[in-house]
Amino acid sequence: MIIDDEEDEYKEFLTKNRKKQFLNVVKGIVIVILFVLSYFLIQLGFSGGEQGMSYTTLGFLLICMLSSLMSIQPVKKKPQRQTLTILGCTDQKCRSRKVRDYQEGDYIFKEEGKCSFCNGILRVEEIYSVKLKNAKNTDATSRDKRKIEIKPRT
Repeated sequence: MIIDDEEDEYKEFLTKNRKKQFLNVVKGIVIVILFVLSYFLIQLGFSGGEQGMSYTTLGFLLICMLSSLMSIQPVKKKPQRQTLTILGCTDQKCRSRKVRDYQEGDYIFKEEGKCSFCNGILRVEEIYSVKLKNAKNTDATSRDKRKIEIKPRT
C-alpha cells in the first residue's frame, strides 16, 4: 500500500515523464524534417543554377546546426544532501542520543563532551548523509543551532 505522500510523488514523476517524452518526440520530428529540408537544399545546390552554391552552403549549415542541437543534453540537478552526526552516551543506563549537523573533524568514536542527562561521555556513533526531499533555503545560523536530542527511556 502506498502512503499518500509517496502516491503524490509517483503521480508527479509520471506527469514529468510524460512531458519529457512528448518534448523528445517533438524534438525528433523537427530534427527529421530539418534534415530532409537540408538534403533537398543540398540537392538543389548540386543541380546547378544561379544560386546553387548558396543552397548547398545553406544545406550544410543547417546540418551543422542540427548536429549541434542533437548533442545538447539537459543539465541534471544533483540532489541536495545533508550530513548528520549522531552522538551517543557511553553510560549503559542512560544511552541517550543526540543528532546534529556534521562538523569538520568528526569521526567515529570521537569524544564530544558530556551528556546533558547523566554527565556521561558523548561519543560519535554514526555519521551519514541524507538526501533532502524539498530543499528549502534556510538561514545558516538557525540551521547550525538546530539540534535534536533523544531522551533515554526510563
